Amino acid sequence: ASAPTERNATSTFPKTSPPERTPVLPHSTPAPPSPLRISWVRYLANRYPYVLIMLALLLTLFGAFMRWRRVRQQRLPIGPLAVLRATLRGHLAYTYHLCRHVTRYYTLPMLLVGLLLPPLLPLALIPCAAVIGVDYVRLRPDMGLGEYALCSFLDDCAYGVGVIQGCITHRTWKPLVPVIKRKLPTDQFSRR
Repeated sequence: ASAPTERNATSTFPKTSPPERTPVLPHSTPAPPSPLRISWVRYLANRYPYVLIMLALLLTLFGAFMRWRRVRQQRLPIGPLAVLRATLRGHLAYTYHLCRHVTRYYTLPMLLVGLLLPPLLPLALIPCAAVIGVDYVRLRPDMGLGEYALCSFLDDCAYGVGVIQGCITHRTWKPLVPVIKRKLPTDQFSRR
């Protein structure tokens, strides 16, 4: 018996056709990444760039309207524009203080997580950039923005190392656990 070859017509192996491939159309575009693979903030910012700004604006306007209603109930001579400016200033101050707290205590852990998971790196850099920008304008140092940004970033990292070193020395992580308390209204500001 002869071994089956391509020339041998009486081959014992069945002939198989190559696997069919799906045709690639020249005008096809790759599917967008699913929102589960990237952060939802980044997804919204890429998909709808002004959604986050509009959401912040709507929250500010809603807060200003609620405060203006309280001002009108108490019959105080304060106009709606002054209430809007005060509300906006309060929101910006709150955002700055939140970013300041986050960068002061959590810069190194956020940076490490951002380096391990690159899509999360902007979440570590945005608070740092906000604090550095506000402090640079507010303090007006005698150095350039780049120098100030480096010094501020290194200062926050050094502070974080000191906090972690103190936590290890005293065997407690309580200084790194945020405590959120809701301030109850006093009798002077409570509703009548």
